[in-house]
Amino acid sequence: MNRPLTPDGNAQQTIINTMTWMHTNAKEGTYAKLSKYHGKSEEDVMAWCEEVDRVASANNWRDARIHTIVAAYLRGAAADYYEEEKLNINGWTGGNAANNLRDLLVDRFASDSTKDVWYGDYLNCRQGIIESVEEYGNRFKKLQKKVDPNNGTPATNTI
Repeated sequence: MNRPLTPDGNAQQTIINTMTWMHTNAKEGTYAKLSKYHGKSEEDVMAWCEEVDRVASANNWRDARIHTIVAAYLRGAAADYYEEEKLNINGWTGGNAANNLRDLLVDRFASDSTKDVWYGDYLNCRQGIIESVEEYGNRFKKLQKKVDPNNGTPATNTI
């Protein structure tokens, strides 16, 4: 097992070395639980993918392993889709969208009709009578992220 570098008289460098070692050698765990995803129409694939990101970070899952860990939480149609595509998948995010599990799941389970509903909700987003400004702002940002996940819309065209 790797050990942090031994003290060399420079306390600041020793602390940096120790913290770097701790970060590099932190153990993966299951401190936070991930919900299962079935690929059903009433499930929000984008919200589930965001949950994966939070849980993976909390559990210190290594980037190279996230997609294999996440596969264990897929059920039903989502699990079937993973089995069809698993030979092509080489990560959770990044790189080629055709090879990362997150983009494949979003492309497969966020249908055009679902995206149309999200876009309609976005265009018709209004603050409710008893809704606070913060609640409305959060709901609006969530809808905007669904409609435009890569922030490709210029700010001047944002409602």
